[in-house]
Amino acid sequence: MPEVLLDLVILRHGEAEPLIQSDELRNLTERGGMVVSRQAKKLQAMGFQPEHIVHSPFARTTQTAQICHKQFFNADIRSDSALLQSAEPSLVPLVWHGSESVLLVSHMPLVGRLIQYLCPNTEIYGLPVAGFVRLNVTQQDLHAVLQYDGRNV
Repeated sequence: MPEVLLDLVILRHGEAEPLIQSDELRNLTERGGMVVSRQAKKLQAMGFQPEHIVHSPFARTTQTAQICHKQFFNADIRSDSALLQSAEPSLVPLVWHGSESVLLVSHMPLVGRLIQYLCPNTEIYGLPVAGFVRLNVTQQDLHAVLQYDGRNV
């Protein structure tokens, strides 16, 4: 059986407003939206074309995904609670089952734990706001190889 690879980008949401009432309702700041837009353009320039954009249901990840969707308008976009910050990394692969290219938008600490789960030999334990990594993931054994480290925002 041939190896099936997934072109996966894990993106942390953009800069959000301070926590005032509810973490779930925190919106992106204007600066946060601009940086996310730059990151999406950088991904597109690298040849990344996701089939799917999947994000956590929180406001800031939804807004981050919507900004990315402007760049990747052919991608399907949806939310999934498997991408909440407290989610279990081993369940995240169910989100992309059968896909060839996916952009995941989530939070810390999940993004850091997910990178370590898929690519344990990297020394990437987290991402700054709007930071991302691009991985090639073998679908059968979930072994990943780091293709690009976009932590420098």
